[in-house]
Amino acid sequence: MSTRFRFTDAVFFMPLLFFKRPLAGLWVAVWAFMPFVILFGGMFVLGLQDLLPETAPDGSVESIPSIPVLAVFYAGVIFALIALLSIWLRFLVRDESGGLWPIGLGGDELRLVVTLLIVYVIFSAAVLLAFSPLMFLAFLAGAAGTDASDAMPGLLAFIAVPLAVGVFVWVSVRLSPVFAWSIQQRRIVGLSVWNVSKGVFWPFLGALLVSSIIGTVLQLAGVLPIFPIMTLAGLDGTAVAPEEMSTAGTIAIFAYVMLLFSILMGYSLGPFAYVVRWHAGTLPVEMRHEEPDAYRAPVDQPDTASKNPTADGLQSDTEGGGGGGD
Repeated sequence: MSTRFRFTDAVFFMPLLFFKRPLAGLWVAVWAFMPFVILFGGMFVLGLQDLLPETAPDGSVESIPSIPVLAVFYAGVIFALIALLSIWLRFLVRDESGGLWPIGLGGDELRLVVTLLIVYVIFSAAVLLAFSPLMFLAFLAGAAGTDASDAMPGLLAFIAVPLAVGVFVWVSVRLSPVFAWSIQQRRIVGLSVWNVSKGVFWPFLGALLVSSIIGTVLQLAGVLPIFPIMTLAGLDGTAVAPEEMSTAGTIAIFAYVMLLFSILMGYSLGPFAYVVRWHAGTLPVEMRHEEPDAYRAPVDQPDTASKNPTADGLQSDTEGGGGGGD
């Protein structure tokens, strides 16, 4: 793969695509949080909010809903999250805005659910293999007590901690593009995602860390405008009595929070979409930087012609002359 992995493009991949197609990006951002609007709006319309857990002022639980109600609610939350992921990933990975009705339960969503289950099993097995020896060493260290002659298990456990954490991070990063890879491949993927970040593990990990920091800052900055809006709408409990709070203000704040959540989710998916498109060779033309290749060694090719162009030219003339003589 000759395209260079660019750290800054990975960190700001979502904004770059968003400002390249602002109307499509805004359309995707709005529709991505619509499943949550439908979920919570439908609950209030049907009066199901009273069936959710209620807490007293002291924090204790006053009522617990039935298991079927909880199952339906959490199923709706999972569907909303899967729909949000699929809408954003189709935009980031395949440049699709979804048309007039991007929400659906089609092949992409079903593949994401199955992929989620597969990755959960793989990740759980990896974590178990990484931390089981550590737990065993900790058990031996505890059984040894304070006897200096039996301090070896404790020393080994101390050394094994960073190793186990390193394995945890390594597996997490290598498996992290799995949802974007599933959208790009249009199929259920498993361990094939392992090679997506091959050769660019460290810059990809750095892009994830930097984008998470930027996302946190944006989240804090995005929450600040909520407070003056709450004051204007009477939702802070000071302008009007709580029972007289503005319904329009409540809806406005809910819509703002959902839109902010959607945009931040899209931003957090940017590095995963970038590394997948980099690996598949489907980056936008303006992001395909061929030279210099910073993270892949150039392919070794004979460069005799560049070193001795005169001799190469004479050889070509000789071959041409020989052909003519024949």
